[in-house]
Amino acid sequence: QVDDPVHQFSLVTEVATDPASAVVVVRGHLIGHTSNLTVYGYLVPHLAGSGAAQTAFFDGSRGYVNKHGLWLAVGGDTTSDQRTAGYLGRGDGYDQLHHDALSSRFRQAGPGRVTLTWKLNSGGGSWVSELAFATSRAAADGELNAIQNSGVQAVFDSYRGGWRKYTQQLSAPPGDASLFFYSAEVIKMAEDKLHPGAIVASLARPWGDTAPDDDGDVGYRKVWPRDLYHAASGLLAAGDSATAYDVLRFMGKQQKSDGSMPQNTDLNGTPVWTGQQLDETADAILLAVRLAGKASGPDIEKAASYLLSKGPATQQDRWEEASGYSPATIAAEIAALRAVERWEIATNQVVDRAVPLQDVVTQWDRSLESWTFTRTGSFGPGYYLRISPDGKPDTAEPIDIANGGGVWDQRVIVDPSFLELVRLGVRQPNDPRIVATLAVVDQQAAPDCRTWRVHGAGGGSRHALPVATAVAGRFGSTPGGAGLGGYWASYRVSPAAGLGPRRVHHPGQGDRDRNRRRPTSLRS
Repeated sequence: QVDDPVHQFSLVTEVATDPASAVVVVRGHLIGHTSNLTVYGYLVPHLAGSGAAQTAFFDGSRGYVNKHGLWLAVGGDTTSDQRTAGYLGRGDGYDQLHHDALSSRFRQAGPGRVTLTWKLNSGGGSWVSELAFATSRAAADGELNAIQNSGVQAVFDSYRGGWRKYTQQLSAPPGDASLFFYSAEVIKMAEDKLHPGAIVASLARPWGDTAPDDDGDVGYRKVWPRDLYHAASGLLAAGDSATAYDVLRFMGKQQKSDGSMPQNTDLNGTPVWTGQQLDETADAILLAVRLAGKASGPDIEKAASYLLSKGPATQQDRWEEASGYSPATIAAEIAALRAVERWEIATNQVVDRAVPLQDVVTQWDRSLESWTFTRTGSFGPGYYLRISPDGKPDTAEPIDIANGGGVWDQRVIVDPSFLELVRLGVRQPNDPRIVATLAVVDQQAAPDCRTWRVHGAGGGSRHALPVATAVAGRFGSTPGGAGLGGYWASYRVSPAAGLGPRRVHHPGQGDRDRNRRRPTSLRS
């Protein structure tokens, strides 16, 4: 719902997908002082993952878009006179309506980045639009005809019924479980229908009015193995094991021939970005061992061999901005290799290695502080760094943070990701080094005592990151932790829609194009 207090009206939009077909139904309502308002539909299509090379046109009471054998048909409460096809940002219907009229009308546009604009028959303040996707125009028309014959209410009823059925299988906690259900639903809805287990990092900012859809700016509409691990872990905790098994199977598709996991992939498992993030390979191992025998997935031994050959230093940390020795990454590596060791014993696996797995894990565990814990930093007598490029944390080694983060003395870059050491059982929550670093990060990253910031991350931003605050809240829930204040702080900055913002620029105001989707599920 969008409210306009100045003009005293509200716009309410309902969206449902038909579980039985590739149809999306949009139902709109205007409430309040609406007599002087005219409602238009505006479609910016992106078939086959891009807005380029499309053709759009009107024919009869419907609009159409096609590209490379894919078709989109739009119907519903449309008019046949006030409408136009156009080119995005080049005087199309949206641009013309800034002058209060469709002064230039065209039946067809393309090929190119096209749009459709049409006046809606909004008699009584309500209207409906249906969008059908198919591999031919006739099939798309057939989908629309079927929906219009059965009535759009049937789609909404079926859509709601599907979600009710899904939530009934979950293991809800006692009391008010609204946040629990919402979190599980948000994770589940980010799964692709054609590729089970392919859960994208976020449905936010797929393209939008401020971001292009070119290959270099994928936003969060790809599949990161790290996100899959956390999503599956959350769904397992919620009682949805079936989707977690699908996630593991999809991870098996993602795994590369050398045993590693790619930085991210398309929905079909094809790698997109080429960075090496060893925590993602470790995360795949952790999930595969946890679900061993219940679903196929990544090759555990090949992934372990990759970690042993490439670790402990990583090409990219979990923020994808720096290389070196990261406490968070090493925590994942140690936890994964320990899991492999237990799995090998439980399954009677005999693996001939030059150095026994246990010896490597012991050596990495003993060396962790020498690689990542500084005793010469300006923030205190000792604390974990976010990352040390060369594993020499007591030196003034410069760290160059990508995405415009700048160049810094490694000893002034701290963040809450070191708490992975606690989450994964590598260090105890009351370990003096953990406690000392927590105090430093509290002071440097959370000076307002409510939300945490990551210094030097995200283009040098000092904006609050609710997801980092949620990490602190998760630590607070462990034995010896400091309570759940961080969790509730992250929840308080969530907007009315329930999705936590990626950043907070001012108290309660999120970064509108970068919602990450899940502080509510306590994922990092």
